[in-house]
Amino acid sequence: MENQKAKNIQTIQSSITMTVLLVSFSMLFGTLFMGYMVYRVRATAWPPMGMNDLSLFYPSVSTVVIALSSIAFYFFEQQINLKKFSPARLYLLSSLFLGLGFCLSQVMVWKDLALRGITQGSGIFGSMIYGFTWIHIAHVAVGVTLLVWLVIKFKNVSVLNHQDSLKAKNVGMFWHFLGLVWLLMYLILFVF
Repeated sequence: MENQKAKNIQTIQSSITMTVLLVSFSMLFGTLFMGYMVYRVRATAWPPMGMNDLSLFYPSVSTVVIALSSIAFYFFEQQINLKKFSPARLYLLSSLFLGLGFCLSQVMVWKDLALRGITQGSGIFGSMIYGFTWIHIAHVAVGVTLLVWLVIKFKNVSVLNHQDSLKAKNVGMFWHFLGLVWLLMYLILFVF
C-alpha cells in the first residue's frame, strides 16, 4: 500500500513538473507567434521588403521528419507499456535518428533562406524567422539529448520500474510538444 502511494505521489509530482515546463515553453513560443502575427498584420506588403516567397520544400521535409519521429516515439511508448522491450528500442532509435534528420533538415532550411537573401540581418522578417527556428532547434537539441539518454537507459532493460516509465513518459511529452510547435511554425511562418 505504501509503495503504491509513493508511486502515485511520484506520478503526480512528475506530471505537475512537466506541465509547468511545457506551459512555460508554450508561453515563450506563444509570445513569438503573437509578435510575428502583429508584424504580419501591420505589413503593407507580404513578404515584406521585396523579399521572395519562402520555399516550402525544406520546411515540408522538416515537418514530415519530425512528425515521423513523434510517431516512432509514440510506438516506443506503446511497446514499453506492453513490456516488449526489443521492438521498443527499435522505435526509440528510429525516433532519435529522425530527430537528428530534423536537425539536418533545419540546416537545409537556413541554407535555402540564405540563398533567397533572407538572413538574420535582413530586417525584422529575417530575424523573426531565424529567431523562431533557432529557439526551436535549441529545444530540439535538448530533446535529442534526452532521446540519446533514453537509448542508453533502455539499452539492456528487461524489467521497467516506475521511475523509468515516468522518465520515458516525460521525454515523450516534451518530444511531442516540439513536434506540435514545429507544425504551428510551419503553418504560420511558411504556409500562410
